[in-house]
Amino acid sequence: MTEKWHLPAIIGHRGVKAHAPENTLAGFSLAAEMELQWIEIDTTLCGSGECVVLHDDTLARCSNGQGQVIQHRLAELNQLDAGSWFSAQFQGEPIPSLQHALAHIDKLGLGLNLEIKTYQHSPNVMAQAVYQELQRANFSRPLLVSSFCHQTLAALHQLDPTLAIGVLFEALPRDWLTIAQSLNAISIHCDADLLSQEQAQQISTAGYPLLCYTVNHLEQAKKLWSWGVNSVFSDDPLALQVELK
Repeated sequence: MTEKWHLPAIIGHRGVKAHAPENTLAGFSLAAEMELQWIEIDTTLCGSGECVVLHDDTLARCSNGQGQVIQHRLAELNQLDAGSWFSAQFQGEPIPSLQHALAHIDKLGLGLNLEIKTYQHSPNVMAQAVYQELQRANFSRPLLVSSFCHQTLAALHQLDPTLAIGVLFEALPRDWLTIAQSLNAISIHCDADLLSQEQAQQISTAGYPLLCYTVNHLEQAKKLWSWGVNSVFSDDPLALQVELK
């Protein structure tokens, strides 16, 4: 993986979640303005079968909609306001389809960690949908696909063995290496608060880049970097960038 592209020390989490509504085109644009190199976004399926960019399987937290995402067709989701809950400045910001998000991120020149939220969907169905969207988009920037649903990652790898896969964990399990090898993963992603220095060293020794979520305080970021962590996902990259200037 490192032969193809370089992972930055800081990756914007859901765009730049502390400064713009998460998983929105406005947030992605702001990440580019902040001179980030990479962002992370989430995708799941809506009721009409398209992939949309949302973290939750429900609408209420990050839009003026109600109910489950799967209960709404893309045309209905397009009518919702996904910005006003954050601030009036972002009123009318739409819920992006994955196609629109990929096109926008590609134009901005950002690398992308695309996290798949399988939720109640079949892993095979979810993998097929993401695969089709990626084929259609022809995304030209560095792309890393991750998920907590390892079945979805396995199905996606079967569809496209060339995709770079990052395997997501909360606490690192004892059999993490077996899981990573079975998925042909190229990176390990885990909860920063649940990681030990010994585990970080094991991952580094095994040759895997290590990415940790969600890090919003400089002291924690500095500790993780000193352990050999390659990248941290942050809601507030500006709080960490001071160390890199």
